[in-house]
Amino acid sequence: MQTEKSTPISPSSSEMPVSTQSPANMILKYWYFYVILFLILAVAGMYIGKNMAVSKTRAELTQRAVQVIGENNRSFLRLASIPFVWAVRSEMLRGNLDQVNQYLIQF
Repeated sequence: MQTEKSTPISPSSSEMPVSTQSPANMILKYWYFYVILFLILAVAGMYIGKNMAVSKTRAELTQRAVQVIGENNRSFLRLASIPFVWAVRSEMLRGNLDQVNQYLIQF
């Protein structure tokens, strides 16, 4: 019998098995990765959408608050100015200009 020496075969690039998997097989093989990626993207999209909605609502509320404060200031100024004008008028009719001067300094 003839004994053959076993020589280690060095794999060359042409002899290496090439993994030719179709994209469908890759998707099926790594389906959990794609599901997790989809969930992360969905959560990030919802976060960004809600953040934009909150910013828009905050801007609308701020604008409305400024408008309401302006309306209240005008009404309170009118409310305070009517008695002031009547007091100044009555003191001017009496000829008490020192009192009118005091009113104007305080107001």
